Amino acid sequence: MGTLLDTRREPGGRSASGRWRFLKGCGTAADSGGMGTASTRRTVSVVLSVLAFAAMLAIAPDSDAKEPARSTTTISSYPKGMYGQVKSPQPSCRTKRTVALYRVSGKRPDLKVDERIGQARAKRDKARDGQSLWAVRTKADGQFYAVAQPTKGCKKDTSPRAEDMPRGADVPDCPNGKVGDFCRFPKMHLDIPSGTYCPSFTVPKFDCLGFVDTGVIPYCCYENDSIYWASAGSGRGVLLNSTGKHGEGLRWEIRGGLNGPGDGDLKQAWTRVMQGIVFGGSTPDLPGMRAGSMGGPLHFDFSSGYWGADIYIDGYFRKWE
Repeated sequence: MGTLLDTRREPGGRSASGRWRFLKGCGTAADSGGMGTASTRRTVSVVLSVLAFAAMLAIAPDSDAKEPARSTTTISSYPKGMYGQVKSPQPSCRTKRTVALYRVSGKRPDLKVDERIGQARAKRDKARDGQSLWAVRTKADGQFYAVAQPTKGCKKDTSPRAEDMPRGADVPDCPNGKVGDFCRFPKMHLDIPSGTYCPSFTVPKFDCLGFVDTGVIPYCCYENDSIYWASAGSGRGVLLNSTGKHGEGLRWEIRGGLNGPGDGDLKQAWTRVMQGIVFGGSTPDLPGMRAGSMGGPLHFDFSSGYWGADIYIDGYFRKWE
């Protein structure tokens, strides 16, 4: 192509190269006082090589760039709609993640034609580290699936399909049932004998020893059970557990939180059994569900006479994976 510098002459012998130059101070022999064309070409060649290398760096993929993190989205039904979890090793990919709920229109999921029922932001599951909960209320029936929307650094994920919960569905008593489904926790009674001092929840912190005489096995009946509470701001953190008749070690525990004295909603509750069988579960505290109902907090009733007390707990747990 010759040279990139315009060396055309205007009438009268003036050079046009002064009007357009690729590099300031470089030119041909005609307008530079005799600088050789070979030197000019070498200079231009070096500059072009540098520019080409810089362009390659600009478009080359970043070898240190991280792949978007994977997520796992689950879906289950509850009486008011559908809910599930978002799991990911990356915290930003689960907390506040937008999850959309779709109803299957045909034989298989198809985002192009399926009805979008609604969406919700996943909230941190305080009973389970590393997981977040989402829930969408709906009266629609059929098959559903959930899609965790892609975000910066997080891949899109689609859950398996799940059906709505039929009215009057049979729910087994805990610890029975399928993993990921609800099981019913029948009313448990922890009796604090009348000769034992056990103040009300107006006392910020205390530990009362008693005996579970009503409830499902393995929560009943080992003769060495207790309730402990401590202040958590204006609320109360609650722990119930059993060490067995002869102090063999911790058999089971139930933990949760109350807003304060007189509150009957044991929220963010979870339980686990350490001896005999393997069982763990928690309450997802889903929207629209009252205490003691499926998906809601545990129902908690504490009646204290200062000398002796009665504690009743019932509700539903979602079985852990």
